[in-house]
Amino acid sequence: MLEGIPLNLAELGSTAVLVIVFLMILTGRLVPRKVLEDVRADRDARLREAAGWQTAALNEQRAHGETRKQVTKLLVAGDLASKVMGSLPLPSSSEEESP
Repeated sequence: MLEGIPLNLAELGSTAVLVIVFLMILTGRLVPRKVLEDVRADRDARLREAAGWQTAALNEQRAHGETRKQVTKLLVAGDLASKVMGSLPLPSSSEEESP
């Protein structure tokens, strides 16, 4: 707003300084301390929430890795059971008829 303008506040009147401050407030270059504290508190809360989500995502990845290991073990056990059942002899028709 006042870039490049040599400014000596002693030469300006109090009205001019007040107008400059008012314009800075209107344009958002000067904000009240309460607004600044609210914005910072909101930012900090969002950062904490983001950190919580990151922790939850890491925990979920670990749990998913454990689930994959368990599924792999179950598939191996199922394959073994299938091979064992396939290797057993089939009953002949004569054994079925005799009590």
